[in-house]
Amino acid sequence: MNQTSDLLVSMSESIYQTLVETHQHHPDWFQNKFKSYSWQNPEFKDKFITRLVEKFSPTEEWDTVILKLIALLTNIFLPIFFKSQLFTRLISKLNQLSSSHQNSSPLSDEGLAVLLLDAENLSLEEKIERLLERLSSYPLKVKLAVANWRSLGKKDEELKQRGYVLIHVPSGKNNADLEMIALGDSVFLHSCLVKEVFVCSCDKDLDPLIKRLIQNDLIVHRVSRKADEIVVVDPKTQKIHKYSISSLPDIPSLQDFIPLLKKIILEEQKKQEKQWLLLSEVSKVFKEKTGLHISQIVNYLLPGKRARDIFIEFKEDFVIHQIGEKSELYVTVFEKEKSSVSPVESAKISEVFQVLSSQELLKIAVVGIVKVLSEQSKQEYIPIANVASEFNKQYNLPITKAIKTFQLGNKLITFLKSCEQLKLKQKQKLYQVALK
Repeated sequence: MNQTSDLLVSMSESIYQTLVETHQHHPDWFQNKFKSYSWQNPEFKDKFITRLVEKFSPTEEWDTVILKLIALLTNIFLPIFFKSQLFTRLISKLNQLSSSHQNSSPLSDEGLAVLLLDAENLSLEEKIERLLERLSSYPLKVKLAVANWRSLGKKDEELKQRGYVLIHVPSGKNNADLEMIALGDSVFLHSCLVKEVFVCSCDKDLDPLIKRLIQNDLIVHRVSRKADEIVVVDPKTQKIHKYSISSLPDIPSLQDFIPLLKKIILEEQKKQEKQWLLLSEVSKVFKEKTGLHISQIVNYLLPGKRARDIFIEFKEDFVIHQIGEKSELYVTVFEKEKSSVSPVESAKISEVFQVLSSQELLKIAVVGIVKVLSEQSKQEYIPIANVASEFNKQYNLPITKAIKTFQLGNKLITFLKSCEQLKLKQKQKLYQVALK
């Protein structure tokens, strides 16, 4: 088990211990459904913790994980629990665990925004979420939806697929409002991570929650809907902004945009039998397939950013290369399970050189291999034997043969020295290479 999984398990165990302790001393604090659960049963404990851990991706940031874990507790406990010392101690423990993890893997301390949706009286399409993301001063990382889901058909599945944490409330007037107020008391006011909250509801019963959030120095937006308009109010200044829903562009979320962009690049690589594509080529194909410009999406989701910035900033997903400052950018996909360069299906030399059709592209391919091997090994310098082996694996051709074919000399070391993006060093008679 890796460090990430260990931390998720530790957090889940802390939550379970709190559940057991609360059940022993305050069983009446549980929602009716959970009062009769076998919290003391070791087998039940193992299954519960396993299910809890499975709800989270190991790649999620810990600030998001903590908030979602706490939010899930609102499905188990009544609001009184969140005003207790048991809850306060749990928050302290989770923050301790998170801090210990941050020592070895630093997290952004910029804070985050939360969207709190009363799904019983307000519907938010995805393009409205994109609008709220643009209006937010902090990254909108956590979305919570409150409702009696049995009365809303398949709406719960739709919101779950869009990344919401679903919180169920019994049927009855104002139950959703009371739960949202409890969430405000529990999640937002006890977390130094939350800096901004979007309270999405047409119900004025949430005014006390909004007032309390403002008193705790949070940025608060009240979001409501009137016909074709989304109304966003700053309760502190009473400034009102109205947006026509029909005029909002159907822009995908950042979480959907990156996989879509990768998919289109991979399809085009296969079609052209090339691993490195010019950014202009990718942009053209993306527009043909989606009707949207990459630059349009990037500028909408990340105001002030350019199309090329998405490839530079998302290093976990893309690899870039540029021969010179004024030359075009080449891009490819970084696949963690494989090398960033897709294998050439045929081993025929002629097909290999349809892919590496110039000296420039050969250099780009080698620089890309060095970059990926360096990121995978977390070492700056890579033995040149590893680079040669990876090249042979991907192109089914010795790198020295490729060098000779393009009349770039006879030795790998000489070729690597000619690559402006690379640097060499000798260690005990063996050469290693790194990015400059």
